[in-house]
Amino acid sequence: MNPLVDSSTLDRICFDLFFKPAKDVMGQKTCLFTAVASSSSVHSLYAGPLMSMPLLSFELEDMLRYCYTTVANTNVNSTKIGDHCFIQHTLNESKLACCCPEKPYSCYPRHQEASLYCFAGNVSNDTTIAILPVEVYMNKYYQPSCTLTITAEYVDDEKNDIHLTLSYGASDVACPKDKDDVIFVASSTSKPYKFCSETDNSKLVLSITRCCNNANLCNHDLVPKELRQSGETKIENIGIPCGSTFRPALIEYLHPLCEHYFDLRNNVQRNLYPGFNAKILDKSRRMLNGTYTYAIANITKEDSIECENQRVFQAINVYIPIIICFDVSLCTEEGIIKSKRNFTCQYHSENQYQNKMDSWFCYVQIKLLKNSLTTYEIVAGHVSVFYVEKQLFGTEILGI
Repeated sequence: MNPLVDSSTLDRICFDLFFKPAKDVMGQKTCLFTAVASSSSVHSLYAGPLMSMPLLSFELEDMLRYCYTTVANTNVNSTKIGDHCFIQHTLNESKLACCCPEKPYSCYPRHQEASLYCFAGNVSNDTTIAILPVEVYMNKYYQPSCTLTITAEYVDDEKNDIHLTLSYGASDVACPKDKDDVIFVASSTSKPYKFCSETDNSKLVLSITRCCNNANLCNHDLVPKELRQSGETKIENIGIPCGSTFRPALIEYLHPLCEHYFDLRNNVQRNLYPGFNAKILDKSRRMLNGTYTYAIANITKEDSIECENQRVFQAINVYIPIIICFDVSLCTEEGIIKSKRNFTCQYHSENQYQNKMDSWFCYVQIKLLKNSLTTYEIVAGHVSVFYVEKQLFGTEILGI
C-alpha cells in the first residue's frame, strides 16, 4: 500500500495507475479499474473513482450487477454483487473491468513490485465472458509476466480441421529465454496417457504457453495473427496430416510445412514432433539439394516404457543425425544415399593431419585462448553419419 496514505482512509479513497490517491469525484466511494486491448495494439488502462467514460465500451447491462455507484453515507445494496472483475474476449479485442463498491482498495494490487496487469479468461468460440472476484484477479494476474496458452485438438476423426482454445494467464517468474516447450494436456480417448512416437498420436491434446513481459496486457498481443484475420478459433482444411502416422493437432498447427525425418543411424524414417519430443538444431541445417536437408536433432522426450518393442527413443538429450525431406515419397534410404556427397575431410590432432572418408560435412574450429589474441587451438574433422558428439554441436561450430 502507499505509505503516504493513512490506512484508516482506505475504505474511502481510490488510487490511480501510479498507486497515488486519485482525485475525488463528487464523493464517489466505488473504485474502478479497466483495461482494453485491441488487435491494432491500442491498449488503454484506467484506475480511479467510478466514471462512465471508461465503461462505454462494455456491455453495461451485464456490468450493472457488479458495478454500481456508492457515495458517502450510502448503504450497499444487498441485492448487488460487488468487488468483481468482468472480462470479455473476442479474438480481436479484450476488455477487463474491476469494480469495487464494497472494498474500494480491493481494486488495486496488494504489492507494487515490478509487475504487469495481465488478461485472464479463455477464448474458445466467439465472444467469451468471465467473472471472478477482484481479489483473485489482483493476486493471480498482476505478475512479472503475462502468458497465453494455446491448446489444440482435431475437430473430428477426419482430421481436416483443428480447434484451438486460448487461455490468458500470468506467471510469477520471468519469461524463459528459450521457446516454451509443448506439453501434454489430455487425450481424447479414455485410455491412460502414454507417448509412443511410432504410433498414431492424433488423439493427443497438447498445449504451448507463450510468454511476454514488455507491457501491461501484453498477452493479448500473443494471439496468432492468422486467427485474428479469420475471426475464428477453428483452422479449416489443413489437408492431410504429415506422415504415415498422424501428428498431434498442435504440432500440425505450429508446423504446417510438412517435414519428414530420416534417421541416418539406422536408415529409417522417424516421427519427430518439434518442441514436444525433439528439437531440431537450426544451426546444424545444411541444404544438400532441393529435396534433402541435413540436420541434427536432440531428443527431448523419451517414449513411454509401455511402448515396449515400439519404444524407439529410450532417453533424452540424445543427438542424432537426420535428413529432412519435404516429400515423404522421397524420404527413402535409396533416394538419400544417392544424394550423399562423399569427400575427404582432414582431422587436425596433435599437430598432425589425418584423412577421413565417407563424410557429410567437414568443419574447422579456431578457438582463441582466454586473454590472448595470438594463442589458439584448432579442432577439425568431419560430421559423422553414425555418431554425433554433444560437445561438438554445443560449441556452435556449425554456425561458421
